[in-house]
Amino acid sequence: MDNVLNDYFFELGDVLGKLLDSSQPRFTPSIGIVLSMLVTGIVSFSHTLHTFILALIFASIIAFTTKKTREWLYVTFISLFFALVVALPVILLGETREPVVFILRVAASASLFTSMLGGLGWFGVVKGLNALGFVELSKHLGVLIRYIPEFIRKAQTSILAREARTFTVSRKNRWIIGMSLVGDLIYEGFRTSYWLSLSIKSRYFGEATTKRDNVLHWRPTPLDLFVLFSTILLAYTVYAG
Repeated sequence: MDNVLNDYFFELGDVLGKLLDSSQPRFTPSIGIVLSMLVTGIVSFSHTLHTFILALIFASIIAFTTKKTREWLYVTFISLFFALVVALPVILLGETREPVVFILRVAASASLFTSMLGGLGWFGVVKGLNALGFVELSKHLGVLIRYIPEFIRKAQTSILAREARTFTVSRKNRWIIGMSLVGDLIYEGFRTSYWLSLSIKSRYFGEATTKRDNVLHWRPTPLDLFVLFSTILLAYTVYAG
């Protein structure tokens, strides 16, 4: 197995773990979710260059304000890389405009959504969904966001342990040996998710009694107002462009 895979698992688990922030959300959770979905949807269906540039500027401001710049850059560049790989065959055929629009759309929407998620934190998302009335969805998401970083780290540990017992320099043989981990990881995944689900459901994340937010009693934070302004401006650029 290549060390690239181990590095990828480590970085992915690290980013997800840092986004799993139990501190006070910088947005009002329910309003933040609604605005993040709305503004990401606007950017995802845009075709104008200035909309993508504005989205990246807004995302960078939010990421800097919430002190999630590293995680934001990581997700943005990963999204940019995969979008470039998908669009590369069309670029090689001589097309330029459509592939560039596609790449910028993917990068801008992922960048904007990640920056807002950094301000909410995964627990903020759970609280927001619960406050909006999606109680069951919030419970399932709570299990998922706890499970993914833990499973990634266990997978990385298993890969490193198996590699340490491998006395071969052949990459092909190392991949074959590494494939023997699949069954162990599936079993471990089911076992961990089962017990983790029971543990989390027994506590309900402390959100079982959360009431729906009353919009009339909404006390906007500065970031709420900034994202609301960004949403209106991006919607206007799409409409005018």
